[in-house]
Amino acid sequence: MTLSRTLWDISAPVHAGSPVFPGDTPYSQQWCATIGPQCPVNVSALAMSPHVGT
Repeated sequence: MTLSRTLWDISAPVHAGSPVFPGDTPYSQQWCATIGPQCPVNVSALAMSPHVGT
């Protein structure tokens, strides 16, 4: 017997203007290495509170 399960992701997208609980780290993204806009190996560093956007 196979059970089919559906996962519904209701997470809000995060961006620089995402709301932040007072005192938590806001979302930020910094590009570390880029080859081009469509390159799958561009590298960025993210910083944020675990509760950003939720």
